[in-house]
Amino acid sequence: MMYSVYHIKSKTSGKAYYGSTTNFKRRTHQHTYLLHRNMHHSMHLQNAWNSYGKDDFLIEIIKTFENQEDMLLFEKSLLSDDLRNTYNVSTEVNKQHRLNRPHSAETKAKLSILFKGRTVTEETKEKIRQARKLQPSPMIGLPHSEETKQKIRLARAKQAHTNNGMKFTTDQKQRMSLAKLGKEYPRIKVITPDGEFVGVKCAAQHYGLTTAAVRYRVKHNSFGWSHANI
Repeated sequence: MMYSVYHIKSKTSGKAYYGSTTNFKRRTHQHTYLLHRNMHHSMHLQNAWNSYGKDDFLIEIIKTFENQEDMLLFEKSLLSDDLRNTYNVSTEVNKQHRLNRPHSAETKAKLSILFKGRTVTEETKEKIRQARKLQPSPMIGLPHSEETKQKIRLARAKQAHTNNGMKFTTDQKQRMSLAKLGKEYPRIKVITPDGEFVGVKCAAQHYGLTTAAVRYRVKHNSFGWSHANI
């Protein structure tokens, strides 16, 4: 497995967003997906991306490592200076790579030396908290595996019907009836000035219209069209 530290660097400003990953291709896809949709958790990077355009940015690996500890330590060192020189919103490195494992005593000692004497203001803490709230799921834009899809299907199949035992109002029944139009429900009758037709498809064939056009006329009572349940 390759452990990489990468940056998303602007040619214009010279500033960069730093990150680490064990899957550079997937992480690049996640960043670009969010940036193109104006959803990236780093507002600084998003604003720069919107201002300069995607062609102004280089997304590339700057260093690789053989273990996670060295990777995270190097990333941490890049963020140890003033964050105003970067597009990052926090000095905290991505802990997902650690897989819930604690730092070794050696790494703790190195980090202690690196950040000794540094303090974080309350304002910075609040910015970090807000940034974490806005950070989207890392799965956004990524397809589910077939195994995950199957698990979702099974979970949904076990769920009880949410409307079991519920009684619908007349207004709710009317809205559901309209929603069924165009699905060839035999209980739906389309009423027009020229006559009545059983089902939307039948009315569409008679007038040479699409089912969508018939559905629109019925829902909006256009041209004197309406519907009734059979």
